[in-house]
Amino acid sequence: MNTFWENKRVLVTGGAGFVGTHFLRQLLAQHAQVFAVCHTSPMQSSDKDICVFQGDLTEQRFCQNIFTGVKFDVVIHCAANTSGAAVIVNNPSVHIVNNICMNTYLLDAAAKSGVKHFIFMSSSTVYPNLSTPMKESQAFDDEPAPIYFGVGWMKRYTEKLCEFYHQQFGMQTLMLRPSQIIGSGMPFHEGSHMVPGLIQRALESTDQLIVWGSSDTTRDFIDAKDFVYAALHMMPRTGVMNIASGKAVTTQDIVNLILQSVQEFDHKSLTATYDSTKPQTIHTRLVNNEQCQPFLPSPLTALADTIRVMVAHCWAQHHA
Repeated sequence: MNTFWENKRVLVTGGAGFVGTHFLRQLLAQHAQVFAVCHTSPMQSSDKDICVFQGDLTEQRFCQNIFTGVKFDVVIHCAANTSGAAVIVNNPSVHIVNNICMNTYLLDAAAKSGVKHFIFMSSSTVYPNLSTPMKESQAFDDEPAPIYFGVGWMKRYTEKLCEFYHQQFGMQTLMLRPSQIIGSGMPFHEGSHMVPGLIQRALESTDQLIVWGSSDTTRDFIDAKDFVYAALHMMPRTGVMNIASGKAVTTQDIVNLILQSVQEFDHKSLTATYDSTKPQTIHTRLVNNEQCQPFLPSPLTALADTIRVMVAHCWAQHHA
């Protein structure tokens, strides 16, 4: 256990969301004093020890008010407007305005209130379009991939804002660039990310699963529990850090694991068909995990186990 967190007053934004919920659970286990911000979604965690602020982080006054009553030691900023491939392709501007507003207002309010540490959930979209695992130092070597140009520069700009507020106010900042985070609590709905979207369609299908894109699209996946474990254990580190499993996984690998679990829970055998005419992002996105390896749990959660838990959760929702 990293004793850094004991009795620290920690604010987690996006507290009703997928990654934010995992942070809340592990922070409570490490005896932090936990506070959360949520907007319209209900909290997934009902722990009575979590103090909840409900409001819109794109409103500057709300951001300022959060810091008037409590002297926070750490802010973990998980709140963001996110989406799956279809939105990234067809309406990429949705990632810009609201994210820039909430990131700027929150950083400004936190720094001016004397917050000591600020953790920002950045993204691998900051990296250029390379097929090799990218190191932290490569982010600004070239433009982001064209399909990630807007969201990539939004994340890059916020990383520079983190540097600015450190320089101006002394607030220590840690910027996390994760690979694809998946796991329990991930939402299943129209427009969700690739893996939950595939799981939902597989459980709704009778004989065939239509998969958007090609079978050899490659990503790195990490279970949310493992990601949060690493993020918490690297404190009080500052700067930029990739967090990834270090394993290249194809879409076909993911689909095979999903179909195996669907057969286990739903007792049906599906075949997969790949449709390259559907919206998809870049072919390969991998990040180098050398710097984060000392902070990862050992062993990492097996990808098959993560997929099985997600399929079980979605199956239970379908049969509730």
